[in-house]
Amino acid sequence: MDIARVVICDFAFGFFDSIRGLAFLRELDKDDEYVTVNTTPARPVRTALQLRREAQGQNLRQAEPILRHRERVWKRILQCVGINLGLIVAVWLCSKIIGFIGSLFSKDMNNSDIGWYAEHISIFLFFAIYLILIKVIMALWFSDIAGACYRCLKIKEQQPIQFQRMLAEVLFSTVLYTAFSIQASLVSFLPLPQLSELISLIHYALFNSIYCFDYYWFHRNIPLQQRVNQVESFLPYFIGFGTPLTLATYFSGSSFLVNGCIYASLFPFFIISSYKAEWARSNADRLIPPIHIFTPSRLISDKIAIFLASYFTNQPVRQQMQTGRRE
Repeated sequence: MDIARVVICDFAFGFFDSIRGLAFLRELDKDDEYVTVNTTPARPVRTALQLRREAQGQNLRQAEPILRHRERVWKRILQCVGINLGLIVAVWLCSKIIGFIGSLFSKDMNNSDIGWYAEHISIFLFFAIYLILIKVIMALWFSDIAGACYRCLKIKEQQPIQFQRMLAEVLFSTVLYTAFSIQASLVSFLPLPQLSELISLIHYALFNSIYCFDYYWFHRNIPLQQRVNQVESFLPYFIGFGTPLTLATYFSGSSFLVNGCIYASLFPFFIISSYKAEWARSNADRLIPPIHIFTPSRLISDKIAIFLASYFTNQPVRQQMQTGRRE
């Protein structure tokens, strides 16, 4: 009974923390709008006359610092929402136009066939644009939002990690997240009516949760294996934290691309909430042992990483995995 109470409380804490953290949004734009890039800018080559005047104390001007404009967080969020809403409208218009053209040239096709072809063609056309262009741009905007949270909380700056280790971390995390997303899809095919759908939903909630916390953990220089261990140790909390974002896309009934746009529009808000999250509040009376839900994906990711390390003779990948396990 105590375990059930802890599970429910942790889930509720995670759920409300994902929403309550949005109050932090008001504090993010209180820092200076301009940031100093260089207080001692390079001075141009001076003539003999200028040197003589400076020696005599004439025409002396204090070097002005070089300032760079810092984008406001609300602007980045509006850009994320606007570009995704625009893409949804573009997909809808494209499907209508293609459906209209198809109805003119294909009299023997019924409306359902035309609608099916129109939807899939429009998704295919915009999917490449979304991945290549918009995904890269929004990743930069997400990084700006996370950086604003980092500055506002005045988190102690961590010692920078080596480039090879950071590259190994990024590659291994990409493999692990891909494997876990496949795992989340496969569990929905388990021969367990209704229950398999719930297990899949839990997987997607965890996937969204760990993805939201990635920016926070990156600023803390927390290795990937330690991140996964934290998620597995406080599983109900992280399930609750990722549930609102998962519900916003899981049951929408829209196409994959539209769900992706909805996800990308809401994702910045959960990045902000992750910086104010408190998943270890009940660590003193921990009754739930770690649930190793990532084990299948970790095993697959380890095999792939070891294979790539041996193929490309890239030892830092193997070393990074071992370092994460020791921690």
